[in-house]
Amino acid sequence: MKILARFRTSQSGAAALEFAIVSLLMVVVCVGVVEFGRGLNVRSKMSYAADLGARKVLINASISDSQIETAVRAAFTGADASLLQVQISQETVSGISYRTLAVSYPFNPLIPNISIGQINIKVNRRVLGQ
Repeated sequence: MKILARFRTSQSGAAALEFAIVSLLMVVVCVGVVEFGRGLNVRSKMSYAADLGARKVLINASISDSQIETAVRAAFTGADASLLQVQISQETVSGISYRTLAVSYPFNPLIPNISIGQINIKVNRRVLGQ
């Protein structure tokens, strides 16, 4: 009985156990912050590429869709530009013609052993044009 009572009141190793629990949580939080930052970086690069495509339309309203797509892909430096999906369409709202530029990218998180799949990051721009 004395051995069991002594085992319950012993403090040796308590700091190591607390450190193991807290450090695991800190590593998970740090990896999450890094992944969130990577996602924001890719979205920022996509936004820049979409803005460049919108500027091309504003400068030359008769520019072709393929030229816009080529410019957007060339401006995207965040990751693999071949995975970038660029859709250009025309729409009319209240008699005004717009060109809509939708850019999306399948973002794959690098978190090991967690299968959350791809996250599609999207950016849209609507520009006055033909």
